[in-house]
Amino acid sequence: MDRHTCGHEFIGEVVALGESFNPNTQGRPALYSSLKINDKVVSPFTVNCGECQWVLVTSNHWTL
Repeated sequence: MDRHTCGHEFIGEVVALGESFNPNTQGRPALYSSLKINDKVVSPFTVNCGECQWVLVTSNHWTL
């Protein structure tokens, strides 16, 4: 597979689900519950974790 870097975005393929993966986890997007190995995934730059220091410090700058 060729490598592709898009800045803050990522694209890839699910190769494993960790032992902490639980499809019934509350507060996750609906697609999370159907995630499986070999799925192709993408995350656009508009998605953030809502938890890390960078997001907490800068998130109020992006509010309209």
